[in-house]
Amino acid sequence: MSTLKIDEFWRIKGNSDVWNKVIDLGVRQEFKKGEHIILAGETVTELHYLRSGSVRMVRTSLGGNEKVIMHVEHHSLFCEVPFFTEEPITSSFSCHEDAVVYSFPKDTVDKMLAAHPSIA
Repeated sequence: MSTLKIDEFWRIKGNSDVWNKVIDLGVRQEFKKGEHIILAGETVTELHYLRSGSVRMVRTSLGGNEKVIMHVEHHSLFCEVPFFTEEPITSSFSCHEDAVVYSFPKDTVDKMLAAHPSIA
C-alpha cells in the first residue's frame, strides 16, 4: 500500500460494495498521474466514481496560485454537486496517482437510483 504525502485540509475516503452492482453501467477510463479529468468552468455531464487511484480537487486563485482543496480516494464519487446542479464546476480534478474512473451519464444515474436506491 502506498503512502501519500497529503498537503490539503480535507480528505474523502469511502468504501461501498453497492457500487460493484452497477459499475458495469459506467464507462471505464484510465488516467495517468497528473492528467486532468475535468477542468474548472466545464459543465459536468457525468457522475464520476473513482475505482482505483487518487484524485485531487484544485482551485486556482485570480493570481494563478493553485490550492489543493481535497483528495478523493478509491471507491468514492466526485463532481457530484455540479453534476446534479447542472452548473459549471469551479474546481479542477486531476490524478494524484494513476486512476481508473467510471463515468455515468444522467439517464444511467436515474436508472441506477431507481433500481438501487442504496447508492444515493
